[in-house]
Amino acid sequence: MKLSKKQVIVGGVVAVLLAGGVTAGVVHNNNVQAAKVAQQVKDKHDKLIQSVKEQTAQAENYQSESDVKTAQDVIKKLDDKEKSDYVNRIEKVQKNWNLINEATKKVVNAEKIQNDTNVKTAQKAIDNIKDEKIKSKKIGLQIRLDKVKKSVENTKKKKHMTSQKGLDNKKVADNTTSSNESAQSKSSDVKTSTSDTTASANGVSSDSNSNVQASTGGNISVNGGSNGNVAPSPVPTPAPTPTPTPKPDPTPAPTPDPTPTPDPTPAPTFTGWVKNRAGQTVWTQGGFATLEAAASAAAAWANAQPNPEDAWSSGAY
Repeated sequence: MKLSKKQVIVGGVVAVLLAGGVTAGVVHNNNVQAAKVAQQVKDKHDKLIQSVKEQTAQAENYQSESDVKTAQDVIKKLDDKEKSDYVNRIEKVQKNWNLINEATKKVVNAEKIQNDTNVKTAQKAIDNIKDEKIKSKKIGLQIRLDKVKKSVENTKKKKHMTSQKGLDNKKVADNTTSSNESAQSKSSDVKTSTSDTTASANGVSSDSNSNVQASTGGNISVNGGSNGNVAPSPVPTPAPTPTPTPKPDPTPAPTPDPTPTPDPTPAPTFTGWVKNRAGQTVWTQGGFATLEAAASAAAAWANAQPNPEDAWSSGAY
């Protein structure tokens, strides 16, 4: 069938229209797909940003040091322009954790080996913690170190008391020795005085006896015995009156009578005491040379007790 010119023209127009519609449909479909992909990329990026924010905030709460590593792994996925702020924040968190770990290490060492050097080192490490976000951790470490400080001070007080007690005991011993030596010296003086008095009295008696014996001996004749060396004295006529034998004078009593030296008086000692709040005696110690020394030792012992109820009052007598 032969088409007319008019039919050919109409067919051409229809063909052109159909071709244009197909092309427009393809273009539209491509635009829709591109928009969809772009939206997916944006959504993924937004989720990454949200995750970075959350992990960074979690690390800044200082609940666990492992949160720092988690945040760092998420931040690495960002572009360099986007991640600089988060990197700086996480680095600050890590530095604070380093300070906390260092201070904790020093406090633990001070708790194990309690002395002034370790306490000072730990205190310096705690003072380096300045961020307000980790103030609670700093306070916790300070409380632990304060307990160590108190323990060190108590140890010093006990050593001082022991040293003071040794000095007081030595002083008491020295005073006792001095008193004994003084007493022995006085006793020796008394014995010497008594000996001199006795010797004087015996001297008088001895002289008297000698005189008596000499007087008596002058009137006694010596009989020669059987050897005949001495001639017997002739018997006088009339018999002479015998010479009376003088009686020795009694040993004169010393005038005035010597006053006996009294026994040496021992040096007085004092006792310190400490009582608890209930009035019960919890500590006593004697042998102090002075009342002040006894009271001072009692007060020192009371001050060294950690519980005031156990050492409510102290004194000496």
